[in-house]
Amino acid sequence: MLQQPHLLHNTKELDIFSIIPQILRIYLLNHSYFLVSSKHSSYLRIYFIMKGLLILKWYAIFVESGKEEVVQKYLRLYFNEQYLKSVVPKRLVPEKKSGIVYNVLKNIFPGYVLIKTEMTNEMFHKIKNIPRSLRLVNSGSYYSQDEGAYYSSIDEKEITPILQLMGNGEVVDYSKVYLENSKVIVESGPLKGLEGIIKKVDKHKNRAKIFLTFMGVEKTIDVGIEILSEPL
Repeated sequence: MLQQPHLLHNTKELDIFSIIPQILRIYLLNHSYFLVSSKHSSYLRIYFIMKGLLILKWYAIFVESGKEEVVQKYLRLYFNEQYLKSVVPKRLVPEKKSGIVYNVLKNIFPGYVLIKTEMTNEMFHKIKNIPRSLRLVNSGSYYSQDEGAYYSSIDEKEITPILQLMGNGEVVDYSKVYLENSKVIVESGPLKGLEGIIKKVDKHKNRAKIFLTFMGVEKTIDVGIEILSEPL
């Protein structure tokens, strides 16, 4: 157990930047979270992110079926977004029932919640104890000695198109496309710039089949589109 120096006798009067060298030394020794006020901790986290001292990566939590939003609520309750960001990627698709077309939200990866954080043993343990969560998805990349379990981060090449599709939110909205011979031209929407992942267009259902790789597995996913009769 590392001995923590007594740094903050009076946090109200202390200039946060004057203690950065000492806090940095503790961080590098212990690689854990800081024994400071939440306000100062937030400042330090921003400072370390800017200096490239915190490695934030994306991970996938495997959760009970249909409990993705429940787990996300617990994550947001237990963790400040500065420490852990969570998303449940969704897609908006048209579905026809009894002659009426509805816009329906569906999960892109049922049974998973994606998180972005700096993974430590402490963070791993807290995530593991979130209600309705089962485990961190793994490919054997990392090993938690304390928990006796493997886990792995999502590859940058996999998470980049997923984040691009969602934009600033969690929902992949409709894209406006038109067909020129056998070529799909995306005029606007989340598929703009990602034409390469489109494998098929269903003109009758107003859907496009796209390929995404998730944790090393290629998945075919339907997303909603609006088919234009001519270019905008």
